[in-house]
Amino acid sequence: MALARGEDDIAATVDSIANLMRYSITEPDRLVTMSTELDNIREYIAVYVLRFRQDIRLEMLPGLDASQVVIPKFTLQPLVENSIRHGITRQDPGIVIRIQARETDTGICIEVTDTGRGADARLLNDYLEYRDVDLKVTHGFGIRNVNERLQLRFGPGCHLRYANYDGRRLLARLTLPKSPGPAKEALSGS
Repeated sequence: MALARGEDDIAATVDSIANLMRYSITEPDRLVTMSTELDNIREYIAVYVLRFRQDIRLEMLPGLDASQVVIPKFTLQPLVENSIRHGITRQDPGIVIRIQARETDTGICIEVTDTGRGADARLLNDYLEYRDVDLKVTHGFGIRNVNERLQLRFGPGCHLRYANYDGRRLLARLTLPKSPGPAKEALSGS
C-alpha cells in the first residue's frame, strides 16, 4: 500500500522492521558471522534514522573480515543500540559508530566506539560484575546479557568490558576465543 501511494520511506521501513523481526525470532542462540549481525544492525539504524531524522553512520574499521568472524547472535546489536540511545540526544545531529575486529595473541577482540557523549567505563564494568552502581537501567537485551552469554558459551576468559579514551569517550571491547565454535553452523545459514 505504501509503495502504491508513493510512500517509499514507509515501504522501506516496513521492510526493515520485517527483516528485524525475522532475525530476532529465528534461532536466537545461533552463531552468526559478524557481517550477518551488521546487516541486522543496518536495518535497525534505517528504522531509527527514518523515525528521528538523525545522521547515524556505521563504519567498519580495517581488521578481520566481518564475514570470517563468528559471534553469538545479538552480541553487537545491544552495543550499537546503546551508542545510539545513550550517546546522542534528539537535539544532536547524529553519531558515527565504528566497529573493528582484530586478532590478538589469545583470541579475537571486537571493539565498538562512537562519537557520542561517552560514559564512565568504570561504572559500566562494575554493573557487569553486579556491583551496586548508580546507573539508569533500561529494557532490552542489555550489556549484562551480552557479557553472560559470552561467558556461558565460551568460558570466563571471554567477556564484555568497557574502557574510556580521549576523556570520557567510550569503548566497548568483546573478547572472544580464536575459534568461537562451529563456524560451519554460522556460515552456512548467513
